[in-house]
Amino acid sequence: MKKKERQGHRENQITFVNPYNFISLGEKCNRTKWHEIKGRTLTGVIECTLETKTPIFIPNSASMDALEQKNDVKGGAKTLEFYSYPPVVEHSLSPSLADPVIPASELRGVIRSAYEAVTDSCLSTVCVDKVLYSRISKPGKPGILKKTAEGYCIQPAKKYRVLLSQTDGIQEGERVRFQVIGRDKARIVADGSVDDVKEGYFHRGEYFPKKRYEAIFTETGKPIPLPQHFDAIEYLRKVLYLYQKENKLNRETNHNEYAHYKLEEGKPILVYYHEYNGNYYLSPACISKIVFHNTLKDILDGQGGYSPCVGEEVCPACALFGMVGRNHSFASRLRFTDGRVIKEENVKEFFESPKVLSMLSSPKLSAMEFYLEPPSQADWWTYDYAERKSGIDKYYKPRLRGRKFYWHSRQMKWRNYDPNQPLSSLECIIRPVKKGVSFSFRIFFEGISEAELKCLLWTLNIGDNENENCHKIGMGKPLGLGSVKIKVDRVKTREFVLCNDTVEYRETEKEYSIEEIERQIDKTKKNIAQFLKITKLDNGIENISYPRVAKNDDKGYTWFVENRKGGKIKQSLPHILDDDITLKG
Repeated sequence: MKKKERQGHRENQITFVNPYNFISLGEKCNRTKWHEIKGRTLTGVIECTLETKTPIFIPNSASMDALEQKNDVKGGAKTLEFYSYPPVVEHSLSPSLADPVIPASELRGVIRSAYEAVTDSCLSTVCVDKVLYSRISKPGKPGILKKTAEGYCIQPAKKYRVLLSQTDGIQEGERVRFQVIGRDKARIVADGSVDDVKEGYFHRGEYFPKKRYEAIFTETGKPIPLPQHFDAIEYLRKVLYLYQKENKLNRETNHNEYAHYKLEEGKPILVYYHEYNGNYYLSPACISKIVFHNTLKDILDGQGGYSPCVGEEVCPACALFGMVGRNHSFASRLRFTDGRVIKEENVKEFFESPKVLSMLSSPKLSAMEFYLEPPSQADWWTYDYAERKSGIDKYYKPRLRGRKFYWHSRQMKWRNYDPNQPLSSLECIIRPVKKGVSFSFRIFFEGISEAELKCLLWTLNIGDNENENCHKIGMGKPLGLGSVKIKVDRVKTREFVLCNDTVEYRETEKEYSIEEIERQIDKTKKNIAQFLKITKLDNGIENISYPRVAKNDDKGYTWFVENRKGGKIKQSLPHILDDDITLKG
C-alpha cells in the first residue's frame, strides 16, 4: 500500500521555477577614492524609448482606493490606479483616464540595480542592520537567565509540566512549591500543605489551540557563563519584537505578544536556549524563532566588502548615481526624467481592464535555502552556523547568494475584476498598462567618463537595441508583470567652447558601435553571464511559481516545512546558470 502511495505521489509531483534568483557577487567590491576617478569630461543627454513587453503597473500611492465605487469592491481589497500627473479621482472604476507616467525614480531604481549587477558594485539598498531570524524546530533546553558580578549566565533547569487550570493568578517567574507526579508532571501546592515538595520558578508560555500545560523550572547543574560581549537582555528584546503584531511577522490572532514576559535586570528570566559554535540563542518558547548574531553587514563585509558605500571610497555605481554616507556624500551625475507615453492611440487603449492580483509578500530572509549559498555536505545552514552529520561545522562562513532579479514570463497570474465576486483584504485591484505601449524618457549626464557612458549605454539596452533582453519594472514582477525593453535612440554631448572671443554652445551627437560599447563589458565574467540569462525575455520558462507542494496550494510555507522535515534541508535554490533551474513540489 505504501509503495503505491509513493508511486502516486511521484506521478502527481509538480515542478516549478522560483520567480526570482540571484546574480552572484564577485570576490571583492572594487572601490576607488572619489577624487581619483579620471576622465570625467562628458556632459550631455541620452534619449531613450521604453516599450512594454508585458503589461506593467506602477501604483499611484496617493490613494489606496482609487478604483473603488460604492458596493463594487467587497472585502476591503486595495484598489490602485496607474501613476499619472493629475490627482487620482477616488471611487471610480470608469474615470476619464489620465496619461500613464513612469516616474523618474522608478526608472532610476531599475537602471541603478542593473548597473550595480553589471559593474559588481555594492548592494546599495541593503538594510545592513536588519535583524536576521528563523524559526527552528529543534527544542531548546530550559534555563534560568541570571546576572552575577561577572556578567550574565544561564542556570540549566529541569522542566516540569503543570496543568493550565492550576495556574490562574500566578505571575511569570514567581517562585512556587509543587509536588512531582510521575516523571515530569507537577501539582502546585500551598505552603506547608504537604511534605516532599520542591521549589521552582513558574513559566507561562503563549497561547496555542488546545493548550493544557504550563511549566515550572527547577535549577540543576552548574551555571553556564555567557560571553562578555553578549547582551542577553537586548537579544531577548529582539526575539520578543518578532512576536509583536505591528511588525506583521506574528499572524496568530490569539497570541498575547508575550506581554507577561518581563525583562527586568536582577531578576531571574526563564528561557529556552541553544548553543552553536559558542553563540547562545535565547527564547521564551521551547520551539521558537531565533535571532542570529550575524547581521547582513557582517556577512557582506566578510564576503568581499559589498555593504553599501559609506566613505570616501566608492564603487562604480555609487560614483555615478551618487550616495549618502555618515561622513561623505556625493551627488549623482545622472538625472532621469519621467517616462511620458508616446501617443499613438486613444488614451483609453493604453490600459487593460481592472485586474485582481493575489497577495504579494515581502522578501523572507528566513528562507535560508534560497538566500544563502549551500555549504558543501551540510544538512542544515543558517546565517550563523551549519550542521553536518558529523556535527557543527566550525569553519563555516555564511555567503549570500547575491542580487535578487526576477525571471521574465509572458503568463500573467491575475484575473479579471468582477464586482459581484467577493475579494480578500489580501488581494489588490489594479488597472495596468497594456503590452506594446511605448514611453520616452531622457537621462542627463554631467561630468562622466567615456567608459562610464559606454557601460551605462550597455546597461540600458542590455547589449543592443534589437535583442530580447529586458528589464523588470513596477509592481507584480513575480506574477509576470513588468517586462520592458529600453532602446537608446541617441546620445548627445554638450560643451561650451571659446571661439573668436565668444562663448559657443555646441551639441554633438555621438555614435558608438556595439563592439565599442561591449569592450567595457567582460562577458566571460559569471555575473554578466547570469545577468544576460535572467534578463532574456523569451527564456522558455512556463512554470514560474512561488514554492508549493501541489497545483492548487496557496500556502507557500507548506513547501518550506516539507523541505526542512527531519532537520535537513532537502532542496536549495538552483543557480541561474544551472541546466536545470526547477524545484520539486
